[in-house]
Amino acid sequence: MTFVQPIGGPHVDLYDALVERLADRKSKKRKPGGQSTWPGRMWKDKAVLKHDRYTGEVRVYRAGGGILLGEVEVGPEPGSEDMLLGAFVGFLTRNYGEDMSSLNLQFRIPEAAPRQAKKKR
Repeated sequence: MTFVQPIGGPHVDLYDALVERLADRKSKKRKPGGQSTWPGRMWKDKAVLKHDRYTGEVRVYRAGGGILLGEVEVGPEPGSEDMLLGAFVGFLTRNYGEDMSSLNLQFRIPEAAPRQAKKKR
């Protein structure tokens, strides 16, 4: 799982801007950014987005002060998290690059199984 935290500039609420843009594109039946779509469900402070090409989902939450928190989570397929993460970060930078003051990524690496001691002969 990877956490994405874009921080908006002054007077910019990235969650509202994201929801408004996706709702506008959905009503016009246009694909945002070209060939990919981000269908999903949207609520007041939370949205669940899916990509039409890559498996997994991006859960987006409103945090205070113009900060958006996104969780990218996919199944066990190798490499699919990288593709979904790249698509989501690309969507954010294409549409809100000038409105963001920073973009933080935080990776949670799954813990490895404990190593067993070697047997002595």
